[in-house]
Amino acid sequence: MIFDMYINNKTYISIVEKLHKMKIKTSTGKDRWHTGTIEQMVQNEKYAGHMALGKTYLLNGNQSRTRRQNYNQEHFVYNHHEPIISQEIFDQAMNLRKSRSRNTINTYVPEVERLTPYAYFVYSEENHKHLKYVVERPKGKYEIPTLYCYNKQRKNRVSITVKNLTILLMDVISHMKFYMNDLSSNITSYINESVTVCDADLENANEKIDLLNIKTKLLSAKNNLPSYFKFIRNINDSLDIQEIKRIFAAITIHSISNFSIKLNLLDNGEYNHKLIESVLPLKLGYKNVDVTYSVYL
Repeated sequence: MIFDMYINNKTYISIVEKLHKMKIKTSTGKDRWHTGTIEQMVQNEKYAGHMALGKTYLLNGNQSRTRRQNYNQEHFVYNHHEPIISQEIFDQAMNLRKSRSRNTINTYVPEVERLTPYAYFVYSEENHKHLKYVVERPKGKYEIPTLYCYNKQRKNRVSITVKNLTILLMDVISHMKFYMNDLSSNITSYINESVTVCDADLENANEKIDLLNIKTKLLSAKNNLPSYFKFIRNINDSLDIQEIKRIFAAITIHSISNFSIKLNLLDNGEYNHKLIESVLPLKLGYKNVDVTYSVYL
């Protein structure tokens, strides 16, 4: 029924409403189907009796999913099991979906080449996922570059527009410019104290390579500090993502009103030395929110 409705140009929403009126529950027993579930169903080769292999894989320690248009022939096992729908109906559904898609890429592109500059940059603590980049087009009238993610249950959408993210980070940069001398002194003192701790630990450590690596990174960060602040000092009102990542290493969204921002100066993987804490009023979605952000070294 779902495939018949789809190939007869019924929308995902109308299919969901039909299922709801028929009191057909989801596979997990819920009363209301999600349109995304219907979208996945009408392109799932299993209903036509086939099996696609290698849908998920590890990339940089994170589980990724191969895009359907990037499957090669060797990914498929045809006529693997008894089909639920005919090949003809499945082909009609796939052709209809292809005709509606804006994606014109027909060749395989490796995952690392398809990552946007925002990949692995903003992290949701609630969903335990990095936010993905997408250009949203509400009613097709205008474009809104947005970062978003869902949890494993495809719920709890966490998102921030690129515009709001840029406003937030420009506010951080304004603070850094205003308090540059104090920040420089604060960072230098922290690095010097950390180097002293390393030196003390080196005297008693059996394995000294890791400590020496840490000390080298600390001294390198101290040497780069003048050029780092010079770059910040010369920033104007416009800033692209590559320039942003020269200043900031990572952003963590703890909640809709609580962010942590790490400077791209010390490669230690820890948010351990707070430099700035401030509040910025932002419009996030339909809400006006006072965002509290903390900047760490």
